[in-house]
Amino acid sequence: MAIRSRAIRPDTVLETSDGRVIECVSDEAFVRGVVDAATAITLVGGEMRVVVQRQATEFANEAVTTAALIEWRNHTEAKPQPEPHVGPREMATYEESEAVRDAFDDEADARADETAPDDVTAAA
Repeated sequence: MAIRSRAIRPDTVLETSDGRVIECVSDEAFVRGVVDAATAITLVGGEMRVVVQRQATEFANEAVTTAALIEWRNHTEAKPQPEPHVGPREMATYEESEAVRDAFDDEADARADETAPDDVTAAA
């Protein structure tokens, strides 16, 4: 059972005609955050919830998003639990990566040789 959250913080400002400056979340940042969460759900399943914080502007019935929280749960009855932390790993050098890739290629070639017919001209 797991719950994970990501905050979408203000990335732009709105200056009102009365001189107020409101830090707010752009539509692009909001949509990108929601799409990222939705994309993850297509891979791992679960559900998401989006909660926004809004602030009124100088116009009647208008408000802007000042923050948002995206919450993912692996199922509807998930309980909060700490996220496991893994210590830093050492990055492989380019040469080490090449050696692993070469070994993988050699193994794939060996498998292909085992499954290939001995004499392809005789079958024709």
